[in-house]
Amino acid sequence: MLRFEVGGEDLARSRFALSPLFELDGLIRSLGGLPSRRLPTPWLTRITPSYHRLRQDPAFRAVQALQSLTGGASLVVPTPQGLTQTVEDDLAAQA
Repeated sequence: MLRFEVGGEDLARSRFALSPLFELDGLIRSLGGLPSRRLPTPWLTRITPSYHRLRQDPAFRAVQALQSLTGGASLVVPTPQGLTQTVEDDLAAQA
């Protein structure tokens, strides 16, 4: 059995639900070569051509410039509200 001891600061930074923008941030980090989790090779093979097309878009490059080199989400990512949260929900929380 594992036991984790956490404080208030740890809990405040914890996520127990999905955030589509947080996942997108991680994907952009992985494809851009920044520290993140490794993606399965079949995924990389399938999405790398699309990533290279997106890199031609100045707006995408601007989003990528917001990526932190030290890790963690550098985009403003709202706190997840549940397992059915959508990108639209995340964007509405930013308004």
